[in-house]
Amino acid sequence: MLRIRSENDVLRRMVDAFSAVQPPASTPAAALKGWSADWTRVIDARARYANNLDDAAATPDKKIKFVLPASSGVKPVTDKMNDFVRENHPNLDTCFTDALALEKVEGPREYKKVTS
Repeated sequence: MLRIRSENDVLRRMVDAFSAVQPPASTPAAALKGWSADWTRVIDARARYANNLDDAAATPDKKIKFVLPASSGVKPVTDKMNDFVRENHPNLDTCFTDALALEKVEGPREYKKVTS
């Protein structure tokens, strides 16, 4: 849980830095705002998961699952986030969710080099 919270602190600072960027046109500005909101949704889901683990500590038999937010009801929001990264190639290539292992909330991580 401490790892998730520490990572979330870093990720929230990253999203705050996105907010400082002012694209010159309304369409890119809206896209950046949406991408930042998606990041916030995932970070909030990670925080809920950590809180649920804390709450479940008193009942060890309780199963806790990480629930990734969805876009359009079914598609993981991270798919949409990665589409934004692809559209902004090569400027944001290090922000692919697989490269950051964003969805991995337990156990060891394997960081992948993702380029598309």
